[in-house]
Amino acid sequence: MPLFLLHFYFHDLTVTGVQEVQTFVIRVHPRPKIISIHPAIGPRDGGILLTVKGSNLAPETCREGTECHGIHVNIGGISCPIEGAVSSEQITCRTPPGLGRHGLYLNVVEDNLNRSVEVPYAFVQHDIILGGLTTETNEGFVAYGFGVSNGSTQPSSFVFEKFHPLSEKGVRAIAAYKSKTYVAGGFLQTKGSSANYIAAFDGTAVTPLGSGVDGLVNALAIFDGMLIVGGSFTKVIKQPSERLAWFSTGVMRTGGLASWNGSEWGMLGSQPLRGIITSIEANGSVLFVGGRFNEEGRKNNLAMFKGSTWSSVCGFALAGQDECGVTGGEVLAIATFGENLYVGGSFIRAGGVPAARIARWDGAGWFSMSSGFDGDVHALATLDGIVYAAGVFGERVDSPFSYLAQFRLGTWQSLQGGLNGPVFTLLAMHSCLYVGGAFDAVDGMSEILGVAVRNAARWCFDRTGRGASSWRAIQLPRDDIGVCRVIKPSEQVDILVPNYKVLKGSGCPNSCSGHGSCVANNCICAHVYDGEGCEIGPKAYALDV
Repeated sequence: MPLFLLHFYFHDLTVTGVQEVQTFVIRVHPRPKIISIHPAIGPRDGGILLTVKGSNLAPETCREGTECHGIHVNIGGISCPIEGAVSSEQITCRTPPGLGRHGLYLNVVEDNLNRSVEVPYAFVQHDIILGGLTTETNEGFVAYGFGVSNGSTQPSSFVFEKFHPLSEKGVRAIAAYKSKTYVAGGFLQTKGSSANYIAAFDGTAVTPLGSGVDGLVNALAIFDGMLIVGGSFTKVIKQPSERLAWFSTGVMRTGGLASWNGSEWGMLGSQPLRGIITSIEANGSVLFVGGRFNEEGRKNNLAMFKGSTWSSVCGFALAGQDECGVTGGEVLAIATFGENLYVGGSFIRAGGVPAARIARWDGAGWFSMSSGFDGDVHALATLDGIVYAAGVFGERVDSPFSYLAQFRLGTWQSLQGGLNGPVFTLLAMHSCLYVGGAFDAVDGMSEILGVAVRNAARWCFDRTGRGASSWRAIQLPRDDIGVCRVIKPSEQVDILVPNYKVLKGSGCPNSCSGHGSCVANNCICAHVYDGEGCEIGPKAYALDV
């Protein structure tokens, strides 16, 4: 491909008494060159601003910040509309919806000439994020995956630098917030820079949140437009630019719960929460937090925040029993469905009601859920009104379930064979339940469709009732990825969206019945399917930065 194009302009010049002369002008149009694309990752739903830097990216008529119609950008074959001022060195566009690893195509039209450049595999759009710990080097990892995979790309890897001295704790919490991936856990450094237990990744660079916090972070959630951070820390540390005066220490004592608005730290309510936070769940205008704490207005390891006020989660207890929170252990997991709050952990009573490590609160009173479990509950999820619990229970040979169970008809039941190791995280998305932990077999299978089961898997069912439910292994990007501590969606998902059936056919159908897109014979559907057509198998990809 030539580095530039020539355009010839011919002019006829006639001078009285002089022979007619023909002249021409040569204009050189260099081809555009792309140096960087930022960010390199984005959510499936699109809608984020993508910045492209390089040279000769715009016609000369567009280089003064005026409206320009001579630039066209496509991501994965779909238009990325130009927004904001443009220049020869930089343009921005709004990413379209998509899923997978896409090339970026830029075309500049000037003087009726087309000048183009293409960067393959430049931008990854994902719908799930995984985090945990590597097996050999004890590094925390973050992997970006496709719950609905087109199977057309090879994985690369993005692994955080070795964490010390808490390297064995790795990544414990993930949240997608303001076009960035926030990761937290037991680390003190990322990419060689100080991060102090929490950092943000924008697809290219890793940045700390102020100067971080002073202890382990266990949970992240989005509430009231803010990132909520919970753990065993006692204070947050602001950067010098955030401090009010030269004599300010930049320390805010928040207890184990703090907020981040994208630029600075804050606190929920007027008083620090003294204790350890292990789980956070937002349900509309109410925020529930659980862990190990006990103080006025936030009694017995569980509390809720609404408006500007904290309150305990109480019911109607028997005489001599505490009616608020849970006792005999701590809260490790929280989930909500409608007006119901589900709490799991190591406790033995909830609001004075006997409850073996799991209980339900309906807004007024506490209720046990069958006989509960013989081990701690670490994760909860709801899918189509069914409650799923996971953890380190069911290890006995005679146990009816192994590490994972579903609550149906008033009793806990096994989920298609269970797993052979502990489960630490659950994600319900569309018609699937994603499971992460420390296991290497599901339903007795160590390999499914040629993919080894390694600490992350997916169980899906057909809402129409015509297909059978099934397990799938998640193909991880590296062989040394170990314990999976957290699986989160890249954006908020509605688990109640019906699962529409796509057209069947050989390979990729011509359409996804209006619920996806087909580009270059790769069909990307909006949901998960087990039959012919779109579904090839779940994969998790990560980034090489």
